[in-house]
Amino acid sequence: MTRLAVPAGAERLAPLRFSTENIPGRDQFEAWRCFVGATAEVTQVRPERVGFPTRMDVWDLGSMAFVRATLPGPGFRRRYRNLRRDPLDHWCLLLTGCPGTGAEEPFAPGSRHLRMRHLGRSFDQDSDDSSMLLVYICRDLFTREAGALDAIPGHVPDTAFSGIVSDYLVALSRHMGGLSRDDLPGLVGSTRALLAAWAGADGDAREAAGGAIDLTLRERVRAHVAGQLMSPGLTPESICRAVGVSRSRLYRLFEDIGGVAAYIRSQRLRAAMGRLRDPLARGAVSVIAADYGFPDPSSFARAFRREFGMSPSDAREAALAGQVLEPRTPTPGLDGAADLGGLLRALRL
Repeated sequence: MTRLAVPAGAERLAPLRFSTENIPGRDQFEAWRCFVGATAEVTQVRPERVGFPTRMDVWDLGSMAFVRATLPGPGFRRRYRNLRRDPLDHWCLLLTGCPGTGAEEPFAPGSRHLRMRHLGRSFDQDSDDSSMLLVYICRDLFTREAGALDAIPGHVPDTAFSGIVSDYLVALSRHMGGLSRDDLPGLVGSTRALLAAWAGADGDAREAAGGAIDLTLRERVRAHVAGQLMSPGLTPESICRAVGVSRSRLYRLFEDIGGVAAYIRSQRLRAAMGRLRDPLARGAVSVIAADYGFPDPSSFARAFRREFGMSPSDAREAALAGQVLEPRTPTPGLDGAADLGGLLRALRL
């Protein structure tokens, strides 16, 4: 699944960025504590090391805020307490765990935990999670479902629907860098519909949540395919079994890009491109082709040219010549000094 490009002329949705990177180690925790102070009173539990390296990206979505945070893990245990000192009455949905491989995979397999914090109530929690995704939700956005959301416990039970919510948060994290302000109404609407359906609202809400659920299912398929690209057993049928969807649902999910088989072929070609452009990678083109499910070198070359507009040998020669095919650019951000509480107080319908 590719990232969405910001349309020409659209205003990019840039995050507020907070980091302790340039703060002396002895002052890092206090700086972070002040930044998040409106959401909880935070103290360190038996700090074992000096310093508190952290980074937080905060996207203002109007009636919601999305946060991606990287914090110190074991050895930096923290206690979060809320004594209702602040007038905030939002919900905070958290997905926490051990760090994965980066923005594409923010959590290590099996480490994710979904939690709910009710900022209008007292709570007292400990944590040393180092990877976090958070959604702060304006209470006025859910007047009809408020009672059901209030009933969700702090440690969310592991159910099929809570798994969909977790996967959706990961999907949002992957795509945040490609959003513009024009995308906000659809993004907030999809998120609201999914959470309303999760809270047990009526069938209309579940139907409205379809787009968000489809995005989540596509991300599940994407993750499964990424881990099985070299497996000869990767087929639409095997994906249905692994992800738990019907064959017809799987085909509908990928209908707009030519079907799931076309998606698998495209991802295998992109993986082969990565191998061919790696100057340290060994192996003949025919061997790389076979590794990714193309036993016939001629059919591989034709498919490769259709996908990239060049032959496999051209791609390898370009890499050896030091040419860069797809330059990566940093996501623009706002380095600085605003605090999270100020943003959250401004959440509105």
